[in-house]
Amino acid sequence: MKVDVDLERVILNELKKQACIVASEEMGLKSFSKSPKHLFVVDPLDASENYKRGMKSYVLGIARARPGSRLCGVEEAYIYDFITGDEFYSHKGKGAWRNEREMRASEIKDISEAILAIDFYRPGAKPVSDSTRAKALKYSKDIRRYGPALLEMAYVACGSLEGYLNLNMTLSTVHACGPALMKHAGCIVTNEKGEELEFGLENVNEYFTIVAGANREIHEKMLEIARG
Repeated sequence: MKVDVDLERVILNELKKQACIVASEEMGLKSFSKSPKHLFVVDPLDASENYKRGMKSYVLGIARARPGSRLCGVEEAYIYDFITGDEFYSHKGKGAWRNEREMRASEIKDISEAILAIDFYRPGAKPVSDSTRAKALKYSKDIRRYGPALLEMAYVACGSLEGYLNLNMTLSTVHACGPALMKHAGCIVTNEKGEELEFGLENVNEYFTIVAGANREIHEKMLEIARG
């Protein structure tokens, strides 16, 4: 979409002032320095389908790391909600904030009291079993679906939601700020096998599954849902 390209151009005009490499959804990987000090991973418009349809829910996401880093090396994560103006920010080892107020993951440990964000549907995506859908609806208090995966992950990080699940292989490296934000806020973040989520940051065509819980108890139940 033109808006994705336009937003990316605005962001790049600022980032390229620094000695950096940028990995972005529209552009791919590009270096703006012979000796880059930073790697920025950018999703200029997460939920562009919402934007196209006039639904007011879409966000910007940026992660910063050192060149050659993997997800565990993300030092800062940032998500901006274009509609509400909410800013979600985290710094590895220092904490996470929503609009400059410190945020923490939810302390709800009973899955029956949890509200989850789950992405099941997309034409051509990896199929999700009926039993997984049934468990998600049976286990939790309720389900939410906003559209932008990054916004849903931000809500887990700040305690508004207890868990996030995406098994479709529709999330790519450009979404790195989401898992990083949740990790920095103290959430448990793995793949569907329960292994620590990890991937390189310079290949925008690398895709991943994710099972995230506000705490270990919720995460264990999320894995049960994922197994179907």
